[in-house]
Amino acid sequence: MDAKIFCILIIASLALHGCTLKRQLQEPSTQKTLEFSEPLNQATVLASKILMNRLPTSLERSNGAANIEKYKLAIKNFMASEDFKMAMVREHQDYFGLGGQTAGADIDFDDPARLGAYIVANDQDYRNILKGAKCIGPDFKEKPFCDTFSDQATADANGAGVLTTRAFVSTHKRPKAFNFRIVNEAFQKFTCSTYPDLTDKKMPAPQISSKIHPWGLTPSGTTSDCYGCHGSMNPKAFLFYSYDFTGKYSTNSSITTRTDANTMSVKEDVINPGFTPNTHERNLASVKDLGEVMAQDPRFAPCMTQRYLNFILGRDYASSVMGLEKYSQAFIDSGYNVKILITTILTGDLFIKRVQGVSAN
Repeated sequence: MDAKIFCILIIASLALHGCTLKRQLQEPSTQKTLEFSEPLNQATVLASKILMNRLPTSLERSNGAANIEKYKLAIKNFMASEDFKMAMVREHQDYFGLGGQTAGADIDFDDPARLGAYIVANDQDYRNILKGAKCIGPDFKEKPFCDTFSDQATADANGAGVLTTRAFVSTHKRPKAFNFRIVNEAFQKFTCSTYPDLTDKKMPAPQISSKIHPWGLTPSGTTSDCYGCHGSMNPKAFLFYSYDFTGKYSTNSSITTRTDANTMSVKEDVINPGFTPNTHERNLASVKDLGEVMAQDPRFAPCMTQRYLNFILGRDYASSVMGLEKYSQAFIDSGYNVKILITTILTGDLFIKRVQGVSAN
């Protein structure tokens, strides 16, 4: 055999052996990477479905599955997209049970959902959902105040975020309920509790309107369901007497129907003249004050945390989760930033276990 050809064959053989040896040495490391990235691969797909209502592109998927830092970056990119913004609108529509237009109505029932989605998408303090007078238009731009109010000054003095959108007020304010339903809805959505607020004091007998006495009631609070109900209002429901059944703010006090006659009720049907509504010893001049109190309520953060655990993990799975306090505290520490809360959940063991089909506890 020609010496030159022989040398070439020897060199090729050594090179092949070297490549094989190098591959064999690398295989355990490569296998370890695949084992680590597979949960992230699944997590990236599921996170994309949750946050954008679509599957990730092949590039998004490969980037998210690379390592934990790339996975966090993928989540960040998901939440910077228009798809995420629209997903947040839908999530808020579902949560509030409001959305779309009703034929013949001039009320935009997407106002609450767009406000919530806007706050989330722009990294704002989520407590703002209970504060201020602004609304967000279909173009996702701020309007200085909702059409609940006729002018900026009135809006600034009374606006309470979602609570004073016409969609929320008109949906939950009903004749013959004396505004009880609307206050109960506010408590359920933002403190995950029911109304009356059992942590608060009832109205003292002198504050309860004397106008209910002609209906055969007594001030004892024990012989009449009506009197007891008025006492339990304490009297937060009184505040919504400033809004009519279309959700418009009105200075007309006669805007609620009595249950016993075809006459209009007035504010004094709830509380005697000279008294101011209060909660936990704080006077409430308007729904704006109520919104601020609820935003500071210690039940707000865990309520919203449970809501987003349900959204991401699924209600049945999330209900079995232990350690709500840890996630809730992280939400508070972030300045009530929902994006940070979502990231914390999506990168935590609970979500990775969920992806792998492992029990929450």
